[in-house]
Amino acid sequence: MCRKSVLVIVSILVVIVLFTQTGCKLDMKDLSGDWTVETIDGKSPADYAAELDVPEVAVITNYTITESNFIMTDYAGYITLNIEPRTNGFECTEPEKNQIVLSVLYDSWNDILKFRMDNGYGSLTTFTAKRGSVDIDAMMEEYIATLEQ
Repeated sequence: MCRKSVLVIVSILVVIVLFTQTGCKLDMKDLSGDWTVETIDGKSPADYAAELDVPEVAVITNYTITESNFIMTDYAGYITLNIEPRTNGFECTEPEKNQIVLSVLYDSWNDILKFRMDNGYGSLTTFTAKRGSVDIDAMMEEYIATLEQ
């Protein structure tokens, strides 16, 4: 094959790759709404909490997705991150910073979110989230009630 043909083929492939990567960002409207943790390192929240010897409410997190934000809420409060859609998920940055702090993949086949976060002990923890939410306040009240007995 002559050099000119190879250059033409490579140029066409580059254009195709650029077109598919820039034209097919995930529509955040499809993901908007409430999500909650489904697994942590492949375990249910209850099993993961039991391994750590903490109440389940300590590992539960709800997530709210809007077109521009990813809000993570747990028993201690919430954090709001900005969203930049990608072809198979989205990346999150802290407001007023341009540094990616979290990459979230959307598994459309199973309708779940997948991401990894630093667990605070120097390693990464893998999370999956499903649609819906858990009443964290009610879980906390229930836990406090068990302490008062």
